[in-house]
Amino acid sequence: MANRRLLMDRMQQAVASSARHHCSGAMLFVDLDHFKEVNDICGHADGDRMLLEVAKRLAACVRAGDTIARLGGDEFVVLLEDLSENAMEAGTQAKLVAEKILSILAQPYLLSEGPRHGSASVGVALFGSDAEMSRDGPLSRADLAMYQAKAVGGNTLRFFDPQMQVVVAARATLEADLRLALDAKSFVLFYQTQVCGQRICGVEHWCAGATHSAVWCRRWSSLAWPKKRG
Repeated sequence: MANRRLLMDRMQQAVASSARHHCSGAMLFVDLDHFKEVNDICGHADGDRMLLEVAKRLAACVRAGDTIARLGGDEFVVLLEDLSENAMEAGTQAKLVAEKILSILAQPYLLSEGPRHGSASVGVALFGSDAEMSRDGPLSRADLAMYQAKAVGGNTLRFFDPQMQVVVAARATLEADLRLALDAKSFVLFYQTQVCGQRICGVEHWCAGATHSAVWCRRWSSLAWPKKRG
């Protein structure tokens, strides 16, 4: 089974080969659901036994020319090469493999304490001749898709959506701006009266900070652009 370094080398070769031969490939990021419970309840020996079984089952799901790697812990990656040039067909091919992986990993594992069921979350990212991406682009995108599968409860698969990357990048920018605003003490506390009929019946407060001409409203946890005055 490949390690991260060998996986990255093969991924770079696969992306280059896809561009030369006008075909597609796919990266499948596989993360076991609730694996920590296996180590905590059954012990690390059973956890290792389960990981070895997962590796065997993954090998049974792919072709001889595909690559399986373990990144560490309960994270595995499957690199599929020579898929259809048509993106829709390539997506269908990758989906069939991902569904096969989900099915086989959901079968019981014979551990020292008896049979135990498992499941996994799978993120899928396609790459092809028309894709301009960095050396680790398919891996990071499959990772993002895997977390989307985790977010809906696991035991499922999700394809990478470009909008997902936009949301993650916007969140990272927002977090960086908030740290700068905290360091610069740029936040201001505002109070707003609550009116019941013609009586003031209370106040509510929210916090705002000006960063890059934007106001971050903690009350709504969103970005709001300042209104023009005059």
